[in-house]
Amino acid sequence: MAMMNSSAEAMRASSERLSALLVAVRRISMLLLRGERWEEQVAETLACLGAAAAADRTALYQNRRDERGRKGAFRLAVWTNPTLIDDAQGPQDQRLLYNQRGLQRWQEILSAGEMVHGLAREFPSAEQEILAAWGVRSIAAAPVFADKGWWGFLALQTCADARIWLPEEREALQTVATVLGAAMRAQQTEQDLSDCQQRLHAIAADITERRLAEELAREERAWADALREATAALTGAFSLDEVLDRILEQAGRVLAHDAATIMLIEGDAARVVRSRGYTERGLGETAGDLTIPIASVPSLRYMAETGRSLAVPYAQSFPGWGNWPARQWIKSHASAPIRLHGEVIGFLNLDSELPNHYSQLDAERLQVFADQAGIAIEHARLYDSLAQANEQLRLAAQVKEDVIHNVSHELRTPLTLILGYLDLLREGSLGRLTDDQRQALRAIEQHGKRLRFMVDRLLLLQSFDASMMHPTPEDAGLWLRQTVEAWSRPEIAGACQIRLELPDGLPPIRAELSYLDRVLENLLDNAIKFSPAGGQIVVAARASDAEVIVSVADQGIGLAPEKQRWLFERFYQADSGLARRFGGLGIGLALCKLIVEAHGGRIWAESAGEGRGCTFYFALPRADISHELSPSPLKP
Repeated sequence: MAMMNSSAEAMRASSERLSALLVAVRRISMLLLRGERWEEQVAETLACLGAAAAADRTALYQNRRDERGRKGAFRLAVWTNPTLIDDAQGPQDQRLLYNQRGLQRWQEILSAGEMVHGLAREFPSAEQEILAAWGVRSIAAAPVFADKGWWGFLALQTCADARIWLPEEREALQTVATVLGAAMRAQQTEQDLSDCQQRLHAIAADITERRLAEELAREERAWADALREATAALTGAFSLDEVLDRILEQAGRVLAHDAATIMLIEGDAARVVRSRGYTERGLGETAGDLTIPIASVPSLRYMAETGRSLAVPYAQSFPGWGNWPARQWIKSHASAPIRLHGEVIGFLNLDSELPNHYSQLDAERLQVFADQAGIAIEHARLYDSLAQANEQLRLAAQVKEDVIHNVSHELRTPLTLILGYLDLLREGSLGRLTDDQRQALRAIEQHGKRLRFMVDRLLLLQSFDASMMHPTPEDAGLWLRQTVEAWSRPEIAGACQIRLELPDGLPPIRAELSYLDRVLENLLDNAIKFSPAGGQIVVAARASDAEVIVSVADQGIGLAPEKQRWLFERFYQADSGLARRFGGLGIGLALCKLIVEAHGGRIWAESAGEGRGCTFYFALPRADISHELSPSPLKP
């Protein structure tokens, strides 16, 4: 049960973060790949990614050499979470010199296409000094590859607390780094197109026929516009099936053709995953879901080995074309390898009924589009992977919720019967009992009531509805005294000592005590459970201008800083895993949060660290001043 509860919290938290990251990745992809300069979109990209990942700082670093020729990473842009109390930017000199500051390891990992991530305190000492100077407690860095190779890296940083980066968060960071690199490559392609246009204009200037020069320029402009529109259409698709369909739809914008296929490489073969224009010619089965050995087709083998596009003006004269009846209608052919990170992952093939329809310039134009198609395919594969993982987490969490709800209901009835018969036995209604029997019954009753306490909390957590509450003014001091007195009995408090500290004139609160009792009872139950024998538990209260703040302090196991942010999530347990020392389901604090916020209050915890105790606070609106009963957006 403990492992199931702990994994439920992890899956729930992962699902929520993954949903936010999926939305952020989609927004960033559309932002970066819509054709504008990527430099102008960096600030919004960093802010969107940082906010979705709940990071304290997001930064983009570019590789270059300093004035002395030393290679390093220079910070190009940074976003800092506005809620970060210490908004320090670190040292003014934001250079990472790979050969002088202990960061050779980063250069080796990132240049190989891998990520650097983890807690700062677990990095080598030289790296710890650098990260400490920036106030960084955990970091995740993903490499960015542009047209000429490893360009730099994109980093998520936390400063307020240490952070273990989840696989989904790392995958989302790598996706954004990949899309950023794609935007850089697309911009370079745009520049190459501009250079190509300039060369064409220079050639046209040498031609005496002005009309021919103008026609060439119009054709080039039309093709460049068509390419931009086709590329923009690809960026609007997210699933792999949709991307493949759009590649075929948009290929006609780039080059006219009668039929087309998309092939993706699987091992030593190329599989036809999409085709168009063959069914009309009675070739649906021939051009369908085929798998073709690459080595057996000269054009495919050439593109796989060289990574270059190919134009066949006269198909029947091309060596190894294969003049069988099914292909006799094809008179000219153009193909381009679909490339990604320097590797050929597939082919885009166009066929025409017209001889001499394609030139090598056409093939080079098709190559530009095929490169954009490769980026879209990679993006779609990552998106499909993240979407599938998110759906699996959602289904698993729902199944766990349903199982726990059903089990809780099934336990409640037999528990009531068991405790009822225990009362009859203890009262002697079913016969006299020996002292040993009475002692055994007390142990059974104690554990039975403990189990009913847990089941009741779980059912309330599942069914709680704030609209059912009707808060009224209540005497805070009287309520605290009565509750602490009940919980101070030895059979409940055990070896712990509970002390109440109240000021004179504590103002009333707006509350429904039948629900608020659950909050204080849960906090006292946790304090007793996690305190050592003879430990002191202090319940205190004080008034501010608008609130009454109640605290429960213990001398128990305390909390590590990185665990405090998850305390009030459902089924989270700070003491989790196979070596658990304490019982519980991880639902009490989640229930406390629901009830307190439904009262228009807030709840939080503070701890100096593991082994140093913990203090829980909850603040409720005062009843002697005007309040609008709604959950406070403020954090402690």
